[in-house]
Amino acid sequence: AERLLVPGPNVTKADIVGRVAERTGQNSKMVKQMVETLLESIGEELADGGRVTLKNFGTFSTTFHKARKGRNPRSGEQIEIPERVVAQLKFSRNLREAVE
Repeated sequence: AERLLVPGPNVTKADIVGRVAERTGQNSKMVKQMVETLLESIGEELADGGRVTLKNFGTFSTTFHKARKGRNPRSGEQIEIPERVVAQLKFSRNLREAVE
């Protein structure tokens, strides 16, 4: 069966906190602190150049993009795009299959 790609509502951190609190019976304040701590921990590990793997979800990592030349789309002027490190998330096979 063909699935229509219709964007759903944007789920926020507050939505996730509400769902987890409802499903676990914990109060929202404690769940919010747990979610924020999890996200901070992932960010700290990435900032240190590490990787974070969450089974059946995916792997957070960083990758290096070297400096390159680009163009300003409005003026056509050539610009230098500096090197940078970017965060990335590779979803697990299970999650990719569930979304498809």
